[in-house]
Amino acid sequence: MKIEEELFQKHSTDEKKLASYGFRPDGSIMVFTKELPEENFRIVVEYNGSFSGKIIDLSAEEEYVNFRREDASGFSAEIKSKFVGLLTDIRERCCVNQYYGCNQTKRIIAHIHEVYGDEPEFLWKAYPTFAAIRKKSNKKWYALFGGVPRNKVDKNATSEQMAEVVNVKVADVNALLKKNGYYPAYHMNKKNWVSVILDDTIADAEIHQLIADSFNSV
Repeated sequence: MKIEEELFQKHSTDEKKLASYGFRPDGSIMVFTKELPEENFRIVVEYNGSFSGKIIDLSAEEEYVNFRREDASGFSAEIKSKFVGLLTDIRERCCVNQYYGCNQTKRIIAHIHEVYGDEPEFLWKAYPTFAAIRKKSNKKWYALFGGVPRNKVDKNATSEQMAEVVNVKVADVNALLKKNGYYPAYHMNKKNWVSVILDDTIADAEIHQLIADSFNSV
């Protein structure tokens, strides 16, 4: 898999943000360039529904490709690091993750990224739909997203259709469980955490506050 494909998989792109970032139209594509003066190189990133990039050796006036080797080391590894760093910055500033299918899940994850700068971390190979959101300062979770059969969370449900949920840490579990849309935490400490099924039963603003409270509590 190419570097670009790996970095941008499961992300959608906001072209308005690309323009703000510095991409400029060139026919049917958008182009961004960054100079590497110390190396006399130039990084060129093109977007036409997907991203592709290249590095130009200005002294030789030809494309530099050694950085794409899996065993890149030394100078090539340094150039690769700068290339990956630029693409990662573009992704963080101009793209929205598409890890999950439900619109509310996407909105909540986008909100977390915008406010806290954090993204889902898929830490468990055995549970590929589960992702933790961790606080940078101490690496503690403050949210856990996952896809589970609905009746595993909502005991009154009969459907085994997959639902997307978020677990958050709260101060008063019992009070929330009396409200529609809140459930005992799935695979978490039920004394301190609750699960919310992300199907718009609970408004985004209320979940934003839950996320903030959970963030501040860990």
